[in-house]
Amino acid sequence: MSRLDSKQRWGLAFGGILLTLLMAAVFTFGSLNVPFEPRSWRDVMVLYAVSSLITAAFLVFGLILARTTLRLWAERSREQLGARFKTKMVVGAMAISPDGRFLAIGYGRAQTPSEDCFVCLWEIATGKVAWQRRGHRSRITSVAFAPDGKTLATGSTDTTILLWDLTTIEPGLKRVAEKLNQAELDKFWEDLASADAAEGYLATWTLASRPEQSLAFLEVRLQAEKPVAQPWIDQSITDLNSDDFKTRQIAETGLRKLGVEVEADLRKAFQSDLTLEARRRIEGLLVNLNGHRLPLPALRQLRAVAVLEAIATPEARQQLRHLAHGRPNAPRTQQARSALARLDRPE
Repeated sequence: MSRLDSKQRWGLAFGGILLTLLMAAVFTFGSLNVPFEPRSWRDVMVLYAVSSLITAAFLVFGLILARTTLRLWAERSREQLGARFKTKMVVGAMAISPDGRFLAIGYGRAQTPSEDCFVCLWEIATGKVAWQRRGHRSRITSVAFAPDGKTLATGSTDTTILLWDLTTIEPGLKRVAEKLNQAELDKFWEDLASADAAEGYLATWTLASRPEQSLAFLEVRLQAEKPVAQPWIDQSITDLNSDDFKTRQIAETGLRKLGVEVEADLRKAFQSDLTLEARRRIEGLLVNLNGHRLPLPALRQLRAVAVLEAIATPEARQQLRHLAHGRPNAPRTQQARSALARLDRPE
């Protein structure tokens, strides 16, 4: 069972107080054997007060339940993937992008009758909206990605099907020059590590739309930003079995800082023969990782892999093959291998 946030706890407490008052009124009238019939204005006011309490209680519970929280779970491990997605809108349809990085949601109704219904992409790693558009006049009932992940189709009860180009930037944003200077390239590299999903999305497709510049730039940056070495991770996991308390603490702190990046290594180690102390520490690390987000440097690596996949030229595939030979359990390595598999898939 998921935990309630502060607003939900306050709402439940308030609703509980109202229901308690209602029950107290019922028991009071019942214990006094008062025939509760509206024969006077006083009785009418009592009935009105009781009905108001019931209405207020249902309103509070309705407001609590109106906010939708979406979570993604791994089928095999049954662990939560990425962050939670919270929305106050009615969800009409959902779909996961072919690369597994985005959750597309078509909403069931607009915020006001005069507005169009909209569709948006939630980035799974950050739990934030990366892209959104409006267009349908009525409830969106179906959402589907094209195999290359660059087009999204939505169907609605307004009898229309719309195709969305996911590579275009948000209307109203300032467009950058066709050829980027070094300062702009550096800025978009920093934006690839942004916690703002929309900034990361814009940087991804801006770089992907300029393949000649981006390939040379990313080759240098990705080589300079090397992931954590596998021997260090293996040694840190081994140190969790150390007889020295300080050594165990240093190892646990280092693994905790790496977060989701070492999750696969921790799960593999958890299946091996461990001391009770090491098993307890690894279990604590895994519980702490459940639903946590990737560190921003690791997130930048995945977005950079997405740029190479979107470019899809022989040079881009060569860089992906190089990244695919990295540390086996590293998210960057796994994403590069998945990208190559998608690109090599026959159409």
